[in-house]
Amino acid sequence: MKRTNIILIILTIFSINTTTVASTTTDSRWRNWSSNLFTQAKKENKFVILDLEAVWCHWCHVMRQKTYSNREVGILLDKHFISVRVDQDSRPDLANKYRDYGWPATIIFKPNGEELVKRRGYIPADTMITLLKAVAGKKIKSEKVQQILRYNPYGRLGQTLRKRLIEKHNSAYDKKRGGLNLFQKFIDLDSIEYSIVQASQGNSLAAGRLDKSLSAGNALIDPAWGGVYQYSTHSDWLHPHFEKIMSSQANSLIAYALAYSKFKNKKYLQSALNIHRYMDRFLTSPEGAFYTSQDADLKQGKHSEDYFKLPSSERIKLGIPRIDKHRYARENGWASEAYIVLYMATKNDKYLRQAKRAISWVLKNRQLPNGGFRHGKIDIGGPYLGDTLAMGNAFIRLYKATGDNKWLQYSVKAGRFITKNFKNPKAGYNSAGVSGDIIKPVQHIDENIAVTRFMIRVYRSTGNKEFENHVRHGLKYLATPEIALKRISEPGILLVDFELELARKILASTKGSR
Repeated sequence: MKRTNIILIILTIFSINTTTVASTTTDSRWRNWSSNLFTQAKKENKFVILDLEAVWCHWCHVMRQKTYSNREVGILLDKHFISVRVDQDSRPDLANKYRDYGWPATIIFKPNGEELVKRRGYIPADTMITLLKAVAGKKIKSEKVQQILRYNPYGRLGQTLRKRLIEKHNSAYDKKRGGLNLFQKFIDLDSIEYSIVQASQGNSLAAGRLDKSLSAGNALIDPAWGGVYQYSTHSDWLHPHFEKIMSSQANSLIAYALAYSKFKNKKYLQSALNIHRYMDRFLTSPEGAFYTSQDADLKQGKHSEDYFKLPSSERIKLGIPRIDKHRYARENGWASEAYIVLYMATKNDKYLRQAKRAISWVLKNRQLPNGGFRHGKIDIGGPYLGDTLAMGNAFIRLYKATGDNKWLQYSVKAGRFITKNFKNPKAGYNSAGVSGDIIKPVQHIDENIAVTRFMIRVYRSTGNKEFENHVRHGLKYLATPEIALKRISEPGILLVDFELELARKILASTKGSR
């Protein structure tokens, strides 16, 4: 074994000692989220402040060091607030509710649980002092905005909305740099998949856009270790934020592997393999399960741009950024699905074996009765939709790859667990089950796109009308114009529309041939 690999293993082992910092704080001021917070808040007539952070997040580290360590901030917190700190990866329900405000996200509640203030990103100490004083002096009115939605009652997209979504998708493309025309640049998997669909139908413009986006996205792949940085700022691909989170790895790996499957361009395969080698080396546990993320900073709170310019051997001499070694079912489902897609693109059995190994670990260590999965070793607020959904997608991909009916049955059970525990009575699916927590679960558009596509895959594989009904329930949410048109582009909804129609055609032809 090479000396550098031995050093890396040692450093990785020691890095586990710091992975619990965000969820088990050493500062007695900070508490974990619990259902009795607001009972105490009412009793003590205090506000509740939630610091919702990510363990891999540079500005979260800075806010700890610069803002929450400030003496006057501490005095105000102790006098007027119950302070709560949560690692957003550990609580998908809170993360999905406040995702638009993070990370870090700062949420201040009244003693009765009503949201009072929501702030996005880093808050300097002097600004925080002004904010806390204003809250304590009751000089801030609630920022609560109540939106009453009239969900689509038909569970279908409709021609007008479909046309508007296609127009938004086309106009969202950055013609100069590739990718979406946003300040943050990243590989958007739904956009890539929809472009592949369009290219398959003979749209050469879509094929060109896909190639430009994936080629530009290579700038986010770490040249030394592989793996994908989460995104780049400044509306270009040259200012990366260096954290490597599992969703970025899995989505980008799927994007490049699917593109290789379609176009057989070896540069796409090389990008996929560069992501795989990082995941294999840094985010895989000895048991074969997958870890969650790697920090953006070598030294927390200090930008690591110079560090990431170094070759591997020089980095290892300095140490490696902290790896979050929590093994969540959701992240393992994401990674396993990505490896299965890579296997289907290459037919290399290694990737299939690795996916099966991770899936076996999750089945043994995270499985719940009746087809569902918990998030971590202990679920305080779960179960969460994301865990069972991610595992369900891994199962249906594995069924497609192997033809083994047991994986289809796991998919069916996962689908039924989802509808039993997360189906919103009106439309779509909630991020978490209904519990006694004062913060109620919400519907998140990305999860609803993913769960509706999952239900289509199960419907297509089984022909069971039960799952077609679940698809329509998801579309009642997704085909609501206020939801579908809110963001710059929603190609995922167009994929739902295309895949449902394709599934119906395939099932009709199969029925007719019997």
